[in-house]
Formats: sequence, C-alpha cells, structure tokens
Amino acid sequence: AIRNPYERILRNYYGRCKTNPKGIYCGTNKKNDPKWLNKVIVEQLNGPEYGRLRNHPTNFIPQHDYVFDKTGKRIVKHVLHFENLTSEFNALMKEYSLNISLPEGIRKDDNKSSNDTLSVKAFDLTVLRRIEEVYEKDFELGNYTKLSLGYELGNHTKLSLG
Repeated sequence: AIRNPYERILRNYYGRCKTNPKGIYCGTNKKNDPKWLNKVIVEQLNGPEYGRLRNHPTNFIPQHDYVFDKTGKRIVKHVLHFENLTSEFNALMKEYSLNISLPEGIRKDDNKSSNDTLSVKAFDLTVLRRIEEVYEKDFELGNYTKLSLGYELGNHTKLSLG
C-alpha cells in the first residue's frame, strides 16, 4: 500500500514522537509548531538517503523504491492506496476469488494522537517543493496531485489531499 507523500511525511513526523516521546522535538509546544515541523522535515529530506539518519532507516524512503528495483523493473504487482485501502483490498481479493476482506473502518492511523494538531496545510512552499522533488515518482505511482502550484498562486485554502 502506498500513501499520499504529504500525508506520509506528516505521519512520520508525528510517529517519531509516539516511539520517542522524550525526543528532541516531541514536546506539544514544539511538535505542533508549523515552523518547527518545516525545519525538521527539510532536515530529514536533505539528510543522506532520506531518513536513514537517527535509527529510522525506512521512514522517509520513497515508496517507489519498494515497488520497482534499481533497474526500474516492477517487482510488486498490485499497489493499493492507503486512502482507499479497504475498498481496493476487497476488490483485489474478489478478483482472485479469495474469501478475504477488510471490514469498513479497519484502516486507522496508529501514529495519530489527539494532540497532533498540524495538517498538510502547515507545510511551507520550501517543504512542499522538497517533498515533490524527493517523492516525484511516488506522486506518479499513486497519481497524487502536487500542491505547490496552488500554494504559489496564493490559494492556501485549497491545499487539500482530496
């Protein structure tokens, strides 16, 4: 399953606080500060091999790298979208005549807590562009829309994952 790159980055950011609540940027005042969010994400995306720092070897690796090998050969036959996981999974099982299904509402975000207040709208233009650069192939693979154009045109309220 793949996930919208913007939402994936945001969940990884908050997920670190779940696994390391006493970490350097996990205090509620800090972790919910948009300036701090953007600083941390830029540092992660500018680090060697996108997140292989600080004992988090897979958090920021492009999802495309799990679907295609280094030669560009596709090694995963079916790619499901996290946003539609239940319906896509159930359709795939039906296609293969397998009596397996996920009940509605099974998809949840284990990294989200009640005090996570930021959304993708908190990303500044620099972060949006960096995410779009690093995850270019993920946007194509999942047919996800890039948000930086709307941001540049001053349509801040149109930043949406829908």
